[in-house]
Amino acid sequence: SYSSPTIAKLGDKSVGLYFARGGLLGFDPEAGKELFHFPWRAKILESVNAANPLVVGDSVLITECYGHGAAFVKIADNKPTEVWSDVARERFEQALLGHWCTPVRDGKVAYGCSGRHTEEAELRCINLADGEVLWREKRTTRCTLLRIDGHILSLGEYGELRLFKLNPEKYEPVAKWESPDLSNPAWAPPVVSRGRLYLRGKGKLVCYDFKKPG
Repeated sequence: SYSSPTIAKLGDKSVGLYFARGGLLGFDPEAGKELFHFPWRAKILESVNAANPLVVGDSVLITECYGHGAAFVKIADNKPTEVWSDVARERFEQALLGHWCTPVRDGKVAYGCSGRHTEEAELRCINLADGEVLWREKRTTRCTLLRIDGHILSLGEYGELRLFKLNPEKYEPVAKWESPDLSNPAWAPPVVSRGRLYLRGKGKLVCYDFKKPG
């Protein structure tokens, strides 16, 4: 699949995590030994798991868009236990159907892009405790997210940038701008470093200087 292996703290232990095609794999990053496996794969052949797992204390949020949706999994003594999941919910009731966008956490909520196809994709804020959708902003196209200075910067797959506040009560936009230099697929997440914004689209990497003059 397309998710990247990561190392994170689960409780007080460093654990390797990989959201592979067959589900969430936990392993010892030093010895390479498998610690646990939580099966999570849609039934259709062309399904993929692409968003990185999001660690929240001793739990992990995983999400995909080909059928199962999202699951919040508690890890104790290397044993995964489902807290809640979308697997038994109707598709219109599922919490988060992330294609390749890794969700962003802020306290007790997570922000993400939900939707398999361009025309159905939307931004969502969900409650991590139970998967309740707190708000949604429709017709955003599929996008990737970056948390920065009390805000989230969203990059849409055609080059649209949105800046909105971290607010679990409502979608609170600050700015929107269409990059003239990008075209689909702009699927890689935005990167900000030293006042510069780096974006990647079809066959092109661009850099914008956001530093104030002087």
